[in-house]
Amino acid sequence: MTRFSGAWIGAAAGLALCHAPLAEAQPRADSQRLWQVLQLDALMQLMAAEALAEAETMEQGSFPRGGDGLWLDVVAEIHDPATLESLFREGVSGAVEAVDPQDLDQALDFYATALGQRVIGLELSAREVVLDPAAEEDAESDFAFAQASDDPRVDQVQRFIESGDLLDLNVAGAMNAALAFSFGYEEAGGYQMPMSEQQLLADVWGQEAQIREDVESWMLSYLFLAYSPLSDADLEAYIRFQASDAGHALSRVLSAGFDRLFTETSHNMGFAFATQMRGREL
Repeated sequence: MTRFSGAWIGAAAGLALCHAPLAEAQPRADSQRLWQVLQLDALMQLMAAEALAEAETMEQGSFPRGGDGLWLDVVAEIHDPATLESLFREGVSGAVEAVDPQDLDQALDFYATALGQRVIGLELSAREVVLDPAAEEDAESDFAFAQASDDPRVDQVQRFIESGDLLDLNVAGAMNAALAFSFGYEEAGGYQMPMSEQQLLADVWGQEAQIREDVESWMLSYLFLAYSPLSDADLEAYIRFQASDAGHALSRVLSAGFDRLFTETSHNMGFAFATQMRGREL
């Protein structure tokens, strides 16, 4: 499953047409501040590493006779951090114009505080930790134990997700990405029989319940791990921010950025995956 977590879950949450790179336009100052305060350079690097880890799993499961040495190279190119940054900035640029600038300023003011920077650091660190499948399993086990033990932190994490409507945002993002992957796969002739747009849409909607379950499970265990060092008071302060107008404004901005990023990269992944599969069939 594509990861829609980490810093953008903590802060926000999230079709495959190409746009001119944002770097060719003059970026707004608030967009630049968003990039710096939320440490998005580090996040793009992590996302590239996650994509390669997932691609290795796909290669092992889908190409039993071994790869041709190109698959991981293609995935690395699709997820080049500079490309991810350009796509994210494209998505953010329009969304920034649509929110109250005071709300966005307040949100970034929060993340510029000691607590805000600590939260971002914890989210990034936890995301790096769960790159290891064994560590991810440990995080899931720890959350399950805490849930069975009625640990109050479980309720805090659940309220944090609810306060920003993060589950629905992430499910929508995951479904958009799944659909984009299917479009790319179809364009490259991956299906034995051509699939119409309506068929692809129906197929993705048929996966909605499983996608929701997977996203919720991953979010709960990941956020439980990420926020474990926080005091109850600090996490309550973060929940209040997430529920505020400023928190919701930032959620919309980040959701737009990551939706653009994930739909484009997922489309390209679907196209590349079908190309690889067809090459092996030949």
